[in-house]
Amino acid sequence: MKTKVEIGKQYKSIAPDGLFNGAAFRRVLAIDCAGDSPVVIELENGSILTFTEDGYYFADRRQDYYDLIEVSPYADFKTDERVMISIDGVYWHRRHFDKEMDGVAYCFEYGRTSWTIDDCESYPWDFCRRPTEEELKEI
Repeated sequence: MKTKVEIGKQYKSIAPDGLFNGAAFRRVLAIDCAGDSPVVIELENGSILTFTEDGYYFADRRQDYYDLIEVSPYADFKTDERVMISIDGVYWHRRHFDKEMDGVAYCFEYGRTSWTIDDCESYPWDFCRRPTEEELKEI
């Protein structure tokens, strides 16, 4: 089962280019409309599409290129990019980003990067973000 669509999150289609017949996702307009397709989204070109509560284009849940998937918050992070990680959102540590899997950030330990570690082992973190300008100056 897919995750329910939420207001305020970013989505794309499952199509290889992430677009809806050439148009990009803009925003979720509603998640509680009547009927089998209660989710309404707007595309960049102004088009409106409806979906099931879990992001399927067709109510019978057969797969379609228009089906929604959430855009990862780490979609634009690059391998070896400097990041700040935390297990509690309070105490932060410097690391290098490795990858994202299922919405979770994986980072290399102890200043390692993909260049310095042979087995490319990385670990998941509850919180991951880009460093602030002040944090970058502390290095």
